[in-house]
Amino acid sequence: MTSLVAVAVVWRYLYHPGHGLLNHVLSWVGVAPVDWLGDPFFAMPAIIVMAVWKNFGYNMLIFIAGLQNIPEELFEASHLDGAGGWRQFWDITIPVLAPTTVFVVMITIIGYFQLFAEPYVMTEGGPMNATTISC
Repeated sequence: MTSLVAVAVVWRYLYHPGHGLLNHVLSWVGVAPVDWLGDPFFAMPAIIVMAVWKNFGYNMLIFIAGLQNIPEELFEASHLDGAGGWRQFWDITIPVLAPTTVFVVMITIIGYFQLFAEPYVMTEGGPMNATTISC
């Protein structure tokens, strides 16, 4: 877990139009530099990518806990019935993980409604208020 401000500052440098890592990597394939946080079209998607990255690890921990709670007997029984890997995935893993998925979606949505510090530190409201969070 890292500080919200530290994450926002690091991503602001990654998105920097002149010497940011993202533009440097894109230059390898011939893409011109993009002002990720200065262009109203790209500012909010850039904030969204940062927010998804920030929550990804936490959500994966919850999914790993959900996967570890699936009883092994379900997979053994389905294997005896002739189910392959994909059939076990679609008929056992996905349905049993449904409550975990609902929980992750709900806490992620709640967290995104509370998103304020990162856009403010990165853009202070952004170009033409493109990243202003309002109710």
